[in-house]
Amino acid sequence: MRHGSPLEPENSTLPLLFPTNRAMDGVESELIREIVGVGEHVALTRWASAIALTIFVWDNLLTLGDEVYFIWPKKWSSVKVCTYGNRILCFVALVLNTLQLDTTHRNFTYEFCAAYFHIA
Repeated sequence: MRHGSPLEPENSTLPLLFPTNRAMDGVESELIREIVGVGEHVALTRWASAIALTIFVWDNLLTLGDEVYFIWPKKWSSVKVCTYGNRILCFVALVLNTLQLDTTHRNFTYEFCAAYFHIA
């Protein structure tokens, strides 16, 4: 028994999280490496999604003054509709993506989407 191991208390009779007293066969070690790799990719994807949302909000706040001055006074046109539609759809997509990745206890099931988007 290794003393001071973060995976096992000193006076514990429970085995380590990853037992070291026997050699793991190739399948077990490959499975553990794959699970750890998936966890790392999920963590990186969560961070990337949060960063993308932050940059999107920051960019919109930076350009808000110019938008109010140059675009808001103009009459509605197809370009203005496409611009605002694109901005709103991108924001909604980034928020939903970030929520889905950050909320591990809730899946976006049909029931959740139906309640959230009021789908009949």
